Amino acid sequence: MWHRSSLARHGAALGSIAALLCCSGGTAKADETRAGSIRWDLVVGGSAFFVASYGGIALFGGLAQQCAATADFGGPFATEPVCERGAYPRMFIPFAGPFTYLGEIHSRPLGLLFVADGTLQVAGVAVAIAGLVWRKPPATEALRWTPFVGHRTVGLAGTF
Repeated sequence: MWHRSSLARHGAALGSIAALLCCSGGTAKADETRAGSIRWDLVVGGSAFFVASYGGIALFGGLAQQCAATADFGGPFATEPVCERGAYPRMFIPFAGPFTYLGEIHSRPLGLLFVADGTLQVAGVAVAIAGLVWRKPPATEALRWTPFVGHRTVGLAGTF
């Protein structure tokens, strides 16, 4: 059975721990300012590479036609090729989609296209994550110039 004094003691301890975790004063803002800002150029560039490469290959996967003839191509009994639209549905899987077809296709240029596209998708996301994690160094002003005007004098003073 809990006594009133032990509840008060544990409640005070939990309250101080919650205060430390929740509200640690202004140090979080100071550390964030000191750490620098997000590299938005890398985030936007990497995201653009990913969107362009993923969008392009997903569009290709949805619109491409894979045609196969039901008989021999040059013989007297050749028939019209049977084409199937949307022949690459796994292209809608980000990152892994282009790599899943490497064992199934027999066209070397198409295989190179799939490898290049999958690599661009992975690289784009990696650059965007690097931009979020790798911060810019804080701006430091090495020298600050201040003009001054005094009685019978005009000048420029520098501080560093």
